[in-house]
Amino acid sequence: MYWALVEEFIGSVKSMTVENLEKMHLTAEQLHAQAFQNPEHALTSGRIGSTEFPKGPRNNPFLLMGGRWAASACCILPLMPGLAREKLRSQEICFSVPHTETLLLFPKGDRAYRDEMRAMIREQEPDGRKRLTWELFEYKGNSVVPFDEEHGV
Repeated sequence: MYWALVEEFIGSVKSMTVENLEKMHLTAEQLHAQAFQNPEHALTSGRIGSTEFPKGPRNNPFLLMGGRWAASACCILPLMPGLAREKLRSQEICFSVPHTETLLLFPKGDRAYRDEMRAMIREQEPDGRKRLTWELFEYKGNSVVPFDEEHGV
């Protein structure tokens, strides 16, 4: 998995370069810390919306973050695994980032349930501006890892 630092620029984003860092007089470490602070602030201030749906497929709850291009970045926030586990009342959490404006988190469940979630996500989130992936991810501890369906039960 790769991470990229980007800068918002007139409704879109552009990748940060070494030249950008030099002009800003910031170290990569300082910029990395800021990269976590920006989506966290957008989430806690309400610029990124957060909605808890108590009854999704199989009457299981799920969380939807959206309304801003950085919503998908919330998946890497240190607070997100604990928040999702608490709100969804499950220790095993999967999530989807179909495009930059959307993050959906849900209990891992079994294969059939995940397939129902995938179908719902494809139906409800077909046309975001910046498509990312239909693949699922999960938290291992507090780390983000691609979900391995073959070994994921």
